[in-house]
Amino acid sequence: MNTPLLPPGIRHGISSAPNIVMSLGFLITWGAPTALGSDMLRYGMTVMILEFVTIHSAAFMGWTLFAGSGPVKKILWVIALGCFYSIFVYALAMESGEWWPMAAFWFLILNRLMTVLSGGEEANARLGVLMASWVWSLVSYLLAVMVTALLPLPAFGWTPEFRTMLAPRGTGLWIDEPQTLMAAGFLYFLSSAVFDLHAHKILNIFSGIDPRIPLLRKKR
Repeated sequence: MNTPLLPPGIRHGISSAPNIVMSLGFLITWGAPTALGSDMLRYGMTVMILEFVTIHSAAFMGWTLFAGSGPVKKILWVIALGCFYSIFVYALAMESGEWWPMAAFWFLILNRLMTVLSGGEEANARLGVLMASWVWSLVSYLLAVMVTALLPLPAFGWTPEFRTMLAPRGTGLWIDEPQTLMAAGFLYFLSSAVFDLHAHKILNIFSGIDPRIPLLRKKR
């Protein structure tokens, strides 16, 4: 058995860094809309919509990975689902004029395929963490969107004059009140970072558990 070079806490701290950066990016843009660029409203919407597609796809891919079929069938199902959801990601990329959403989405697909290919008890543990991550992401996303939509939030730099100057296309809460988008992104990615920081504890909980058994009962 290979011994990791870094303790679990440090490794998962590093893995949480992207979510921390994203969370801070939304927070900074909430207070100063042009601090990180002049097109952060479109970028923020693209990120949050991509996260929604990713969470939705993770539910079906998670079911596929937990199924009792062989690795080849699992891989084919994951690729097929990835191609299906790529239709929505492609539409998002065309609307935003950016192609990075497609690359980011398939990077996540590749990560799930590596979980299948690794096999063994460690793979079972990672599948358990993957399912826990999906539940956490789903609840965090829904709560972040609902709370920020219902609560009165300060606009900070997103004044009516500034929004008029941007002249964004379309309508909707996130366009009419961009502070709700920025607050939702901040809360969602902050929650994701918290999960990543404690993922090593979750991995220990799921070690030796067969994710295919209902209610995640331990093997006898």
